Amino acid sequence: MPALRLEDGSLLTETALILRYLGDLRSGGPLAPAGGMERVHFDEWLLFIASELHKGFAPFTIMASPSEESKRWAAARLAARVALIDGAVGDKAYFHGDAFSVLDAYAFWALRKYSALTKTELTPSLQRYIGGLRDRPSVRAAFEAEGLRS
Repeated sequence: MPALRLEDGSLLTETALILRYLGDLRSGGPLAPAGGMERVHFDEWLLFIASELHKGFAPFTIMASPSEESKRWAAARLAARVALIDGAVGDKAYFHGDAFSVLDAYAFWALRKYSALTKTELTPSLQRYIGGLRDRPSVRAAFEAEGLRS
């Protein structure tokens, strides 16, 4: 379970909430929009990835002995969600707005995980999007620090 302990000792859980909190540390900056309808739509996609994509990985990750039929059903359902993300991202460099945000960080992880778990190649537009994020110096540094392949 994702968790972030704050300086006051309190604990935040749930990926989308943690990302929203981190984005708000620089509210109005590049990590999340400050408010208004722009923030509402930003949060809509953040929660969509959490509930419709991330949670959909369960048959491939945490379920004990799911049937092949269950995995096929889950993969088809996930593919429909990824298609919605593909349409939203289109040819943009970033999911929402003109700068990298916590939404891009979550989408980067979730799309890569989806592709790996379902053994599905992402569309050319999502490959371009992921490639652009992967080429960011901070992402390359994180992969190197964690000993991961990009």
